[in-house]
Amino acid sequence: MKYNGFMLKTTPNTYASYFTEPTSATHRQYLALRMFFVDGCTAEQVAMETGYSIGTVYALVRDFKQALDKPATDPFFKENRTGRKPIDHSGGREGSRYQSA
Repeated sequence: MKYNGFMLKTTPNTYASYFTEPTSATHRQYLALRMFFVDGCTAEQVAMETGYSIGTVYALVRDFKQALDKPATDPFFKENRTGRKPIDHSGGREGSRYQSA
């Protein structure tokens, strides 16, 4: 199994550690916000557990709320669209030399 650029021996614990031992900043932020919103931890508890300062936890919460208030915005999960990209039937850019008259 390739994990964070390294080949690891695959064991059941390896798969669990992927979720419990974050290696990227985004993963750490996700877990901190999950502790705050889902587990009901205080900012102080989240800070102690994750190593963030209390101010950073509050900033993460603020930024997360602002991101979710925007339509069609998800700060963590992007939807992968399968298949071909949609064809642009508009004829290209306005004023393009390839645009039909």
